[in-house]
Amino acid sequence: YTYFLAASDPSDPAQSGNVQLKGNTLPQAPAWSVTAGLEKAWSTPIGKLTARVQTKAQAKSNFSFYNYADTEQKAYMTGDFYLTLASDSDTWKVTGFIRNFTDKLVFRDMEESQYTGAYGYGFFPPRTFGARFEYKW
Repeated sequence: YTYFLAASDPSDPAQSGNVQLKGNTLPQAPAWSVTAGLEKAWSTPIGKLTARVQTKAQAKSNFSFYNYADTEQKAYMTGDFYLTLASDSDTWKVTGFIRNFTDKLVFRDMEESQYTGAYGYGFFPPRTFGARFEYKW
């Protein structure tokens, strides 16, 4: 922000009136974010086999325009892997997956309750794996 006059944080009893937040970063706006993926498919006698790996890396970001340290997501990198076998007629598909294979703790949101003074945190899922079957009729 180049100029941002805001009400003081209601959860901070030491502050009152307005505060100038000039120089703070926007909420959920990292300086950079990169997503990349690589996919390769092979023909097999029973259908198409496709492997995909994807990753996301992101600089630190804040969840509050006050930019408190306890509402900051540190820089992180996560990745996913998928292996899919699909019939040539595309009537069925089986996919195995591992999501967040780096098992990084990544916050989805953070906020302080002005009524209780406690913080609420939301997280993206940890490392998860499983399989999915699809059938079209």
